[in-house]
Amino acid sequence: MLDQEGLWKSIAVPSRLYAKESQQHPLAGARISIKDNFKLAGIKTTITNRAFTQLYPAESETAEYVKTLLRLGAVIVGKSKMCSFAAGENPGDWIDFQCPFNPRGDHDHDTVGFLSRRLDLLHNLVRGTTYLEESKTLPVQILYPKEFFPVANEEQQILLENYICVLESHLKTPRTDFSLVERWAKCPPQAAGGKSLQDYLDNSTYHHYYDDAYQESDGFREDYRHAFEREPYVGPFVRLRWDKGATLTVEERNQAKAQLGVFRRWFHENVLKPDPFSLSHAVLVLPEGKADPEYRDDAV
Repeated sequence: MLDQEGLWKSIAVPSRLYAKESQQHPLAGARISIKDNFKLAGIKTTITNRAFTQLYPAESETAEYVKTLLRLGAVIVGKSKMCSFAAGENPGDWIDFQCPFNPRGDHDHDTVGFLSRRLDLLHNLVRGTTYLEESKTLPVQILYPKEFFPVANEEQQILLENYICVLESHLKTPRTDFSLVERWAKCPPQAAGGKSLQDYLDNSTYHHYYDDAYQESDGFREDYRHAFEREPYVGPFVRLRWDKGATLTVEERNQAKAQLGVFRRWFHENVLKPDPFSLSHAVLVLPEGKADPEYRDDAV
């Protein structure tokens, strides 16, 4: 059942008893929720922004990636909320839609990339929907970058240590203490002109980040102005990204793109080297965010 705005829909989910995984349908019966920036025919894409929702009708087509999931046997059970324009907002920044409720009250529940209780299902999903080749051997090195470790939160560091110990046991190799800054200093790319890693990249990562955020919404802003003769309203963090992206010059954009390209090539030549059997000769371990809670009801 679909509401008049094409936003909320209740669907009957078939029993998994009728689904049998096969080589042709490795995701048979898998119930998958997709992030709300993927098109799904008959449903509005909101990107968690009311102006975007107001402007565009329900989708007339389904995204190619979602079609692939369906061809592999998956059952799409709904759409997951996300930060507005995938901007990485905190709960207090959610204005147009309610942030997904977190019973603990700390931080927010945004949509992750892939989440499942079954590793074999995740393996089938990645194998069936990406162009990644199957690895024939395991990586032979675990890189432990000292720029990121140890983390400030002791409990988080303990969890990371437990994970790395499991990884060491599985790969049968100890971690290798490693420094991106020192590796760059020993074998810098010629294009860096003798600059340190920090000095060379400078603001390039931020410039590229803000430029992408601004440019990818050009069509939406133009469509909204044409329809309503005013600027669309977006939350403060999205507005910050757009404002910064709008001030970048063509020279700054091109420089950021070129410098990140140099770094990417250097990284693959000197850090995670491609390998025909293991895809990459090493695993680079990095912490994901900070572990300290940010409680929803605390004053800011």
